[in-house]
Amino acid sequence: MGVNRVYLMACLALLANPLLVHAKEAIQYEIDAKFVAYPTNDTVAAMGAIDTTLVSSNEFSPKNLGPNLGTPPATWSVLSAPRVTTVAGVQAQIRVVEEPPQYFEKQADGSFQLRQMSDKDSLGITLTVTTMPGTIDETVKLEAQVKYRSIMQREQLPGVSLDVGKPTIRILTHKFTMEVAVGDWILSNLSGFVYPGHENGDQEMLLLVRIRRVNERGQPIDAAGRVVGD
Repeated sequence: MGVNRVYLMACLALLANPLLVHAKEAIQYEIDAKFVAYPTNDTVAAMGAIDTTLVSSNEFSPKNLGPNLGTPPATWSVLSAPRVTTVAGVQAQIRVVEEPPQYFEKQADGSFQLRQMSDKDSLGITLTVTTMPGTIDETVKLEAQVKYRSIMQREQLPGVSLDVGKPTIRILTHKFTMEVAVGDWILSNLSGFVYPGHENGDQEMLLLVRIRRVNERGQPIDAAGRVVGD
């Protein structure tokens, strides 16, 4: 009887192990990001075209737009639209950066030498996101940080009219934490993040983010693991 009981307990343990392993499997999330620029004089019109509640140029809190974005205004320019897959509780980072800026440095003999700044001074934007399951199956919690590096000004070189001196890098950071429906787009107005546009016209920037659950094949799934339409 004792042997049979041990055998039964061993069988139950073997049956339970796959369930425990499955329960501990990390949830995969796919993060879509869109970095968008638009003319600084078109703030209200641009944001109002995508969401009528965004009527203030000083609006800073991220907004939930739902699953559909609609047609963006013609004045918008999508700078980049990267995508990354991560797991719950693991920090993911999306970087859209350029090579570190170059500059000329005047030498003691009057000549100029071309130099390049270090990788840590690369210009561009970095989005860092940590995702966690929400309070209900249909939501996801996220902690996000956006860091933007741009040239604020360049050092004036004696006797040189060109703007080629060593640059001063400006770093702007925007953080937010929120819980949103899985598959919905989030819009954040990156107030003060100015992008050099065409024809010497500066542009403001917006961030659009969508988070979806995905399986190992990268297919969107619901909370029960069923594949859903894109």
